[in-house]
Amino acid sequence: MKVVNVKNWYDWEDSNRTKILTEYKKSNLSRDLDFQERSRYSDEYVEIRDRKEMLREFKEGKIVFLSVDHYDSDILLSITKEWQTAVRVVGTCLIRQFDRGEKDLTDSFFLWRIRNLIRSGSVEAEGDLNDWCQFRIRLPEERSIVGA
Repeated sequence: MKVVNVKNWYDWEDSNRTKILTEYKKSNLSRDLDFQERSRYSDEYVEIRDRKEMLREFKEGKIVFLSVDHYDSDILLSITKEWQTAVRVVGTCLIRQFDRGEKDLTDSFFLWRIRNLIRSGSVEAEGDLNDWCQFRIRLPEERSIVGA
């Protein structure tokens, strides 16, 4: 296991960001937009902002809109009828997404969706829901896979 000094990583990120932006502004890629282009981007922003879907992904050069519960089925596949910590389920979800070549979703997103699944009754929980390393979850008996 490799230990990463997170503070230094973030410091590098911040200092490097300024350098990258400065170089971009000097490049030929940086240019002022004319009125027509600004209007088009402004209209596109309003259209995106007003959509009911809360999730957006950028795939193959286009924005794809998804409902907030789009990944719930993946999360439910990671939860068993046996008690397990929420952190284990979140880790499993992150690994599955990484194995599919996706790296867009965070642990916070999966935890948020798990809490919503608990509120809806799709998942049972025990323990302090504010301590995601300690509270445990499982599928309710009636949600268990048929024939298991």
